[in-house]
Amino acid sequence: MQLRVLTEPQQGATYDDLLAVAQRTEETGFDAFFRSDHHLAMGGDGLPGPTDAWVTLGGLARETSRIRLGTLMSAATFRLPGPLAISVAQVDQMSGGRVELGPGSGWYEAELARRAAAIGRDVDELRAHGAAGTPAEVVDVLGRYREAGATRAYLQVLDLADLDHLDLVAAEVAPQLG
Repeated sequence: MQLRVLTEPQQGATYDDLLAVAQRTEETGFDAFFRSDHHLAMGGDGLPGPTDAWVTLGGLARETSRIRLGTLMSAATFRLPGPLAISVAQVDQMSGGRVELGPGSGWYEAELARRAAAIGRDVDELRAHGAAGTPAEVVDVLGRYREAGATRAYLQVLDLADLDHLDLVAAEVAPQLG
């Protein structure tokens, strides 16, 4: 099973924050680095705000060599198709063909409410709706998806400064799912 890293940097992550996560993603053997493509910070006063997904991925394309790069997702409600196609094609060329475009229609109010509470949600909710807990618990959840035919999983990184958890997943989870 391929394990991919997903970040949601619209709350103010810098390029250097994202570069550190992308480089650790590659160093530890994950398959891909994906990020959201939000144009506004969710909740609060909007500051410090997001970075541009495709500008960021263009930089990461030049500073990584193996991992796939992409968005989950780029909203048609915010990005005109022509300029988006040019940006994606350019980043794909810069990366040597490693880009995956995740187009979508955009977020809705229920998603906004859930994401606004992302940092404050508790472990019970994470366990109920995702793969969280000990490495064995994560392997158990992802293993059930693999048995059902899933070939990849996207692991959301909430704290971009905590790279040790990527090391832990790479060392104790990935080998059991490979």
